[in-house]
Amino acid sequence: MLIYTAHCYQGKPENMERAKKIVHDLQVADTENCYISPLIAFSHLAYNEVGYQEELELCLDILS
Repeated sequence: MLIYTAHCYQGKPENMERAKKIVHDLQVADTENCYISPLIAFSHLAYNEVGYQEELELCLDILS
């Protein structure tokens, strides 16, 4: 099962690190499922690089 995990970012590096730890710990504890975080999945983009609405649509695409 694919499990979507969300975490606030707001351009703060400490939020990215916290999200990485949460997803890491969940994945290690449960190898039967796949944990995905849009924050980590789209970390190659700078914060608000493509625009808030466009980034939200990318996140919603993962949910679909």
